[in-house]
Amino acid sequence: MRITTFGDLLLRRAEHDSGGRAYTYLIDGGPAEQAISYGDLLARAYNLAEALAGDARPGDRAALLLDPGIDFIVALMACLLTGVVAVPAFPPPRPAQVRRHPRLRAIWADASPSVVLTAGSAPSRQHRSGQPEPWADVPGIRVDAIGASGEPTWTGPAVDPRAVALLQYTSGSAGEPKGVALSQHNMLANCAALAAKSRPQGDDVGVLWLPPYHDMGLVGGILKPLFAGFPVVLMPPVAFLQRPARWLEAISRYRATMSAAPNFALDLCADRIDASVLPSVDLSSMRLLYVGAEPIRPATLNRFAAALAPLGFRKRALYPCYGLAEATLFATGGSLDRDPVVRRVGGRPLVGCGSAAPGHQVFVIDPKTGHRCPDGVPGEVWVAGDSVATGYWGNDQATAVTFPRAPAILAGKVSDAPCVRTADEGVVVDSELFLTGRMNEVVIVRGRKVHPEDIESSAARAVPDLGRAATFGIDDGRREHVVVVQAVGREVDGRQVVGDILQAVSEDFDLQLSAVVLIRARQLPLTTSGKVQRAACRDAYLTGQLNILHEWKSPHLRTGHSLLRATSAERAASR
Repeated sequence: MRITTFGDLLLRRAEHDSGGRAYTYLIDGGPAEQAISYGDLLARAYNLAEALAGDARPGDRAALLLDPGIDFIVALMACLLTGVVAVPAFPPPRPAQVRRHPRLRAIWADASPSVVLTAGSAPSRQHRSGQPEPWADVPGIRVDAIGASGEPTWTGPAVDPRAVALLQYTSGSAGEPKGVALSQHNMLANCAALAAKSRPQGDDVGVLWLPPYHDMGLVGGILKPLFAGFPVVLMPPVAFLQRPARWLEAISRYRATMSAAPNFALDLCADRIDASVLPSVDLSSMRLLYVGAEPIRPATLNRFAAALAPLGFRKRALYPCYGLAEATLFATGGSLDRDPVVRRVGGRPLVGCGSAAPGHQVFVIDPKTGHRCPDGVPGEVWVAGDSVATGYWGNDQATAVTFPRAPAILAGKVSDAPCVRTADEGVVVDSELFLTGRMNEVVIVRGRKVHPEDIESSAARAVPDLGRAATFGIDDGRREHVVVVQAVGREVDGRQVVGDILQAVSEDFDLQLSAVVLIRARQLPLTTSGKVQRAACRDAYLTGQLNILHEWKSPHLRTGHSLLRATSAERAASR
């Protein structure tokens, strides 16, 4: 059977290994678990597909308001079977949490789902203002009520593998979210790229805690294991964040060979885990730990490897890679069985992210000329190949900017292939991609790209009619901190305003700010056309040039001239 969709793939797995365990979900991080075989997954997905087909047609959107777990996977597979476009959001808002979901309302307005897939309690249908939520009149289906019993009777029409199958909302936008429109062809191509680089083995087992609402957890944690045919153990992200040792314990218990994590997670483990108190944990089975989603720091890799060496972890299992949702997930990766490559580029040590997978290409382009940069010269990273998305859902203007056809200078077999401009700055040295910075003001925190204007909108809603704000990131060499400088045009209770902003950003984005600073409105740096100068505001804050009315700052945030000099030198070196 020729595999062109994930429905084909799931059917093949069920036919060849019906009782084989496909996914295991650790409730609260373990040891209690839920598991599902390939056969039961196929049966539940077929039964749900039959119910789903009664409320939606191919091309309609289904909102997945589900906690991470088996029900989420069943819902995703049912959408892929029917041609209904899956829109993974996040757990359903409950009455006490409605305020934290402006992003969900924005996604809803953009995607216009025809059906809601839930489990357990239904999402709140009324806003705290008393107004109905936009999903109030949309039919809902309880995924947890759909079992695997009975002979599946659903036989739907063939699904077009190049039609939009999933919308991956990436920006954390509270105002104008952009949904990356992915086809099953895109996702299968990316799984094949991952497999070509990682060379799956017969005894592979995955353990991941990453959320399925983002590309690394969705593709790396759910789709790629199904593609490669190995079992995967999943756990709630909050279980890892509360106690990182749960991740290592699960790797040891299930003899996992592969996992994935952003840089911050490795720092968290190195900071919190004392190997001496985990004598029964054995990490010697690990052969591949993908590290990506945010800037990768050489010092972090060294600290993590050293901290976990007593548990049997080998440094060469670390696999730095690079990707983005607009290219489904994976773009570049290195060779196996080698220590991470670290080179001094522009005067600072950088971690190499390898090269493109077969069928894909990565270029460094001069954004001013559109010409390819010679090796060693930094420019904007472009990715080309079948993993590149069809564009942004319903946003032709943004699609035209981010997804151009390859320029003529890229002559050859990919000259007319789908391309994505990443807005990341990089350089190729000895065929290895090194990321040197970002070409816009997007802040990356814990693997998530967050736009400053979105955080500023959140602050404006929390403290209306107060003034404009500037949001920026501060990289202290170990992690990126997010700071909001809020202009104040009237007398306020500084403590109350800061508290409102901290709470709003936390609820809207699940993001903890590192500082909130209140200044007089006239002090906020602006361009001659009235735009906020975030970089100038950042430098003024670091050098103590702002006349601060009130400030809250995390004890983990280091500021001052020394940090400004270091970060300014890094920016200059990367150019």
